[in-house]
Amino acid sequence: MEAFYWTMDRAFRAVYGKQQMLHYPLFVHAGQSLIEGQQSFSDHVVEQLGGIDGHDVLEIGCGNGEQANYLATRHHPASYRAIDLYPPHIAHAQSAAGQTGSRVSFAVDDAQRLSTVADASANAALCVESAHHYPDKPAFLANLHRVLRPGGRFAIAELVSISGSNNLLYRLTDTFCWTEPQWRDAITAAGLTLDAVDDVTERLALGLRSINGVLPGGGGPFAWLARFAGRGLIRHYRAELAGDRRYLVLSGRRPANAA
Repeated sequence: MEAFYWTMDRAFRAVYGKQQMLHYPLFVHAGQSLIEGQQSFSDHVVEQLGGIDGHDVLEIGCGNGEQANYLATRHHPASYRAIDLYPPHIAHAQSAAGQTGSRVSFAVDDAQRLSTVADASANAALCVESAHHYPDKPAFLANLHRVLRPGGRFAIAELVSISGSNNLLYRLTDTFCWTEPQWRDAITAAGLTLDAVDDVTERLALGLRSINGVLPGGGGPFAWLARFAGRGLIRHYRAELAGDRRYLVLSGRRPANAA
């Protein structure tokens, strides 16, 4: 996965001149750029959390930090902490935060351990398009329970499998997609309550059918190659959503009376 994200970083810089977020876009009106569509999706996830204004927020699997810096600036959390396993992502995130004035605390950490995050330190947690990389999802959910305060809310935005199969391509790219029943059972087993499942598959697929029009032109031969690869990746994502994958936002809470 390090090679994949290294490539994505270079491709985004070649095509857009800067990093973009690392998740699907949700286009809500015509003419939005890729980053605007991604921001729309981030805001949608925050809506599923019931908002983050005034909350102590934890973002798990923050990638390059573009989403964390956007949300911490767009909304008004009391604090915002973000972790990711890939050190170059955290280095970029910290640099971008310094340039924009975003007050996000970033750290290198494993979502399956959350060793840098104190018990009951967050009352809102989000994990966007990252958990399919976690081979030990029960450990992730157990630690999510640990770091949330009683009554604290979570939102997990994730690709799920319909059949439960993970072919060779997924295994080679460290992709471990669960089914919706697996997520439901594991969330309950972790002592968390699942309140809502928002299926955004069709809305995301609609955006992917129009995204080629927002890939900018120019930029030299590597930018041309990056755009070509980007269109191939878009076709792959569209095929996923039309095939064995659905995209769900699972939201819930740690019960207020939890020990």
